Formats: sequence, structure tokens, C-alpha cells
Amino acid sequence: MCVIWVGNVPIVHTTEISSYFNLFLSLVVAGCAALKANEITNVWIEDFGNAQLAAEGAALGTWINQDLRAEANRKPQVKIQPLNTEENSL
Repeated sequence: MCVIWVGNVPIVHTTEISSYFNLFLSLVVAGCAALKANEITNVWIEDFGNAQLAAEGAALGTWINQDLRAEANRKPQVKIQPLNTEENSL
């Protein structure tokens, strides 16, 4: 499990909303990149109300260009899934 705590991020003005989205995207990228570096191949992402940013961050954090690598040298792809789905709930 990987948990990233941001603290309390108050949103008051429109410009602060944009900053919050950039922070959120950066944190998802960093978290997913750290999981990938530790060879975690299944990642579930909490969207925190913004599924698009969560999906973009997860994809950016786990993407690796393997087009020119030999098939035998390719690293396993990370499977990204949303955390809050009916399949995952008990």
C-alpha cells in the first residue's frame, strides 16, 4: 500500500484550484512512479473526486517507452485500476 498525505489543502480562489489540481497530479505521478520502481504491477487509484487527473497521473507515473527494447528485456506493464468500483468493494 502506498499512501501520500498532502495535508489540508484549502481551496478558496480559482487560481488555487488550478494549483491544487497540479499538486494532485504531481502526487499521483510520484506515487505511481515509486510503486513501479519497486516492481509493483497492480495499482489501484483513489480519484478523490477527479477521476481524469487520477488517471492521467497514474498513466504518466507508470509509462515507460519500450518500443525499441527486445521482447525479452521489456519490463512488465503496470495495471492501473480505479479503487472505488463495484468489483473492488466488499
